[in-house]
Amino acid sequence: MTAIELKTSIAADLEQMSLEMLESVSRYVKRLRMHPRAAHIEDENLTPYTVEELLERAEKGRREIAQGNYVTSEEMFRDLFEEFGLDPNDMKEIERQVEKTEPLYAQAV
Repeated sequence: MTAIELKTSIAADLEQMSLEMLESVSRYVKRLRMHPRAAHIEDENLTPYTVEELLERAEKGRREIAQGNYVTSEEMFRDLFEEFGLDPNDMKEIERQVEKTEPLYAQAV
């Protein structure tokens, strides 16, 4: 979909919305402009886990590991490198670029 098609589609949707819906969309767009990565999280109705649910999830994870249902970090990174066509030997260069743009907290202290 092109930008023009997307804007046309959004405009058509906006024409059919109530004032209350438009106000909600306006608030969302303002938050999105200020914090593009975090805006969608606020709108989700996230409920915290109970202690029992966390313990249940941890136990389920332990059972999965005991059954051999897991992937090592080495396997995960190998798959990611293959998927994105990267050379695993370039990891140091990738780390350097990431640290240059987003310094690690431990290094900033």
